[in-house]
Amino acid sequence: MKTRYIILGLLLFGLLLLAGPAFTQGPGNPCVINPSGVGNPRVWDRSSLNFTSGCSGNCSQISATVCNGGSGRMLCGSRWELYYAPRGNPKDGTVVASGTIPALAPRQCYTMSAAPTAGSGNYMFKAYQAVGHPGTGVLWSNSCRVSCR
Repeated sequence: MKTRYIILGLLLFGLLLLAGPAFTQGPGNPCVINPSGVGNPRVWDRSSLNFTSGCSGNCSQISATVCNGGSGRMLCGSRWELYYAPRGNPKDGTVVASGTIPALAPRQCYTMSAAPTAGSGNYMFKAYQAVGHPGTGVLWSNSCRVSCR
């Protein structure tokens, strides 16, 4: 009888381990988050990124700053991408650089920067919110024009 309870306990423990899913935060940024509720792996950490300085730069470096304006510490880092278009809206252009925003505490900021390898044109940063964020999931900086001659 005692053996049956031990086996049953081990089986239940194994099932609980399998029920704890891992998922990815932002494209290409693996981050395991342990859900706080059974069957709800998309637990929001209460972080909320926002741009505090828009895209700015010159022929050697482009940058923008994001801050965690939410009430919670980010459980994982998040992705950012730099978009480029020779003319028009950079959102319609191509990704020319990318990186990772580290897990930020509330009110902590991070400056994303990259070399404008595509040359003259319009650039814009895209950042991904934490998994489960109630907003759109992404935010964009303002566009900045770089003229290199």
